[in-house]
Amino acid sequence: MSLKENELKFLEKFEDLINEKILNLLEWSKTNAPNSLIKAIHFIKDFPKEIKKLSSKIQPKIRVYKLKTIGYLQHYTTLIRGQITALFIYMRSPEFKNNKKEVLLVKPLNYIKFHPVKFLTQTAFLGMILFILFNITTTSQKIIVGTKKLRAPASSEHAPEIINALSIEKIKFEIPNGANSKEFLTLFAKVEIKPAHEEDLNQLEQMKHELTSEIQKIDLATISLPINHLDNEKIVKSLKQKIESYLIEHHKNIKIESINFEQVQIDRPVYYRQSERTLSFQNFDLQMFLEDTKRNKQVYLDFSVLASNRNVIIFLKENEVLLRDRFSTNVEPILPQLPVEAEGRQIIKDKIRDEMNELLKEKNIEGQILEVYLDYIITS
Repeated sequence: MSLKENELKFLEKFEDLINEKILNLLEWSKTNAPNSLIKAIHFIKDFPKEIKKLSSKIQPKIRVYKLKTIGYLQHYTTLIRGQITALFIYMRSPEFKNNKKEVLLVKPLNYIKFHPVKFLTQTAFLGMILFILFNITTTSQKIIVGTKKLRAPASSEHAPEIINALSIEKIKFEIPNGANSKEFLTLFAKVEIKPAHEEDLNQLEQMKHELTSEIQKIDLATISLPINHLDNEKIVKSLKQKIESYLIEHHKNIKIESINFEQVQIDRPVYYRQSERTLSFQNFDLQMFLEDTKRNKQVYLDFSVLASNRNVIIFLKENEVLLRDRFSTNVEPILPQLPVEAEGRQIIKDKIRDEMNELLKEKNIEGQILEVYLDYIITS
């Protein structure tokens, strides 16, 4: 028995032992966990479904109340308009012109005197309508203000008001497009530095070039574009530490009150025309070699690729036969159970991307494959 076979058997036994321990731990937690905790877990799991059911029941009722409200408003608005129109018609009539005006003034007072309940009811109803309209207006204004705040970019949200600050425009950063990607994305940003004392602003202006160089040294490898609010806070914190350290090293007694970092949209976004740079492949046969049994294993898969430009997609569409031939002739050693696991999927994705990029280099096609997505995989 060879050393490699012994290592494989040891790894399989070690894997089985870990799986057994995990299963035992799960069984122990099920038997020893209190019922209240289990009920809480089930409640959290089923909470979205219950909300969906409740909303499906409430929505028809809300629709009915909405229609009733609109109907009543239209009805009483029509009544009020009719009364106002009748009043104007009466005021233009000869009867109104011939009657004594004193009698017309006393008549409403007599109506209030002999029908107080009707007068109070009508007054209360009119006041209620005015109160509802006032509340609707104020609530609508609050909703509009809140919506504008939500739609504001994350980089400018909660940004301190910068007055008498050093402003550095269009600082260029290079950010990797993914953890293992060799492609870099360009980020342009605006940085504003406000000193604690206004008299220190002149010194910062004189050091503008040096500060720009220090700001460009900040590590943005873990930042994704577009920058969200949390990433913006991390960048501001790192910038403040970097600038304060630089000022201390150069014996500058300057305190920084606040820093504002704002992304400037100059370059194209990452998802620019992404649909035109994506292509799907079906029924691909990938050859794998099993070291333990010394035989080939076939992996059938459907996958999609994201290219850096549309020229790559056009070439791959016209030369799919070359791609299939390349995959069927190149063989890689792999463990038998690996292709369907997460590590095996990543190996297959890396192999597909590397082989496709090699083919593009051989054919002198400008561009490369950025990402590979496995849609379907089965082994035989």
